[in-house]
Amino acid sequence: MTIRWGKTERIESKSYICGFCSTNVSSNEGYRGSTSISIGMRPTNVDLYIHICPGCNQPNYFDHKSIQSPSAIYGKTVINLPSDEMRGLYEEARKCFACGSYTASIMCCRKLLMNIAVHQGAHEKMNFSQYVNYLVENHFVPTNAKRWVEYIREKGNEANHEIALMSMEDAKNLLDFIEMLLRVIYEYPAIAESNVKK
Repeated sequence: MTIRWGKTERIESKSYICGFCSTNVSSNEGYRGSTSISIGMRPTNVDLYIHICPGCNQPNYFDHKSIQSPSAIYGKTVINLPSDEMRGLYEEARKCFACGSYTASIMCCRKLLMNIAVHQGAHEKMNFSQYVNYLVENHFVPTNAKRWVEYIREKGNEANHEIALMSMEDAKNLLDFIEMLLRVIYEYPAIAESNVKK
């Protein structure tokens, strides 16, 4: 496939989250390209775009279906995490999701849940279910989130022990849960403490 790119120009404005700086931007500067692809039995010309992020000046590519590359990293940064390992696992789960590696994202989330439980006092070398139970029994998980916990337990075990690949929806749900848990356990208490000291 050969793509022909023109000069930088004003192109149709697009709002997106930059795959490099994670900023929500709107951009109408970039490149318009075209190529021929097979749709059905005949070749069809399609437009492709590279939007230049106005924040970091990096290129974000959009194909004829508006699929972005590099993809925006899903979720938000969480502050005040207690270790580089925990922070690294969370960021790795987000990056795996961004590149479509949903099973890997879920496995990072699974390991992160185990790290959270151990950091909050659980014994090491317990199994995944025991770590999840520990977080529930010690009220780190909101009481009305029991269905979420069962879902997390099921998907975490499937990702680790089954041969089936996990879906984008499964990874998204698990990342949402992990982000909420990290905020409740680490970020919000740190914010409250800093406000008390003022």
